[in-house]
Amino acid sequence: MFCDKIDKLPGVADEHIRPVRLLYMPNRDSLEVLCPAAGYFFDNGGQPDGNAWLAPVRAFNPSELAAALNAA
Repeated sequence: MFCDKIDKLPGVADEHIRPVRLLYMPNRDSLEVLCPAAGYFFDNGGQPDGNAWLAPVRAFNPSELAAALNAA
């Protein structure tokens, strides 16, 4: 559905949109196992956008990703 919306964008805006794999952590407790890597999940200081904790998978090294997957 989202891809259909992108295809309908005027001009070249869709050329700057790329797929990304996201890691979802269900709650703050699950972030505790990540220690410093949990910082990838913090907001930008603005108002909360919702309750989903998402971060790009590419931000994690293999051991951090393994810990995240085990915790989530």
